[in-house]
Amino acid sequence: MSERWRCFVAVPIGDSLRMALVDAVEEWAGDARLDGLRWTDAANWHLTLAFLGQIDPARIASIESAMEEVASAHAPMHLRTGGLGAFPSPGRGRVLWYGVADPAGGLGGLAREVQTELCVDTDGPFRAHLTLARARRQPLNLASWLADAAAAEGELVVDRLQLMRSYLGGAPARYESVGSASLGAIANV
Repeated sequence: MSERWRCFVAVPIGDSLRMALVDAVEEWAGDARLDGLRWTDAANWHLTLAFLGQIDPARIASIESAMEEVASAHAPMHLRTGGLGAFPSPGRGRVLWYGVADPAGGLGGLAREVQTELCVDTDGPFRAHLTLARARRQPLNLASWLADAAAAEGELVVDRLQLMRSYLGGAPARYESVGSASLGAIANV
């Protein structure tokens, strides 16, 4: 049986947004109401557009080509970030997230085009977010903490797509970029 890679298409976040979130997470992590969370590694923060699952590594070149086709037709975007929430709900939080505003729907459209081009089935609408933490065992009631918490606003510059490989196992997840595509190649011509 040939090796399979667990992959997804993502938008990386910039260093200034990453550093602002690192500072905020350091403060939040000391709150006893969040003791049941496992915080994600700041180096791994990204915005997922399409989860591909287990793929044959021989497909990487064709996936990257499809990403380039979609990305080239989209101009870079500057989106406001801020706000916190929980999936599936604040009262039964399994994932604590940081939000990305997409009022014009450009990011959602980009995600749908990537998903369509790569034949990815999706469940429900695209929700632009960065995963900050996951519940260790059981869902947490994060409603009161979310009502008290304030997340600094920032900016996400969407100027490229990255094809990421994830490594799971006994340690926290680790990600490696195995391909990329810049937005705007056609839009800038």
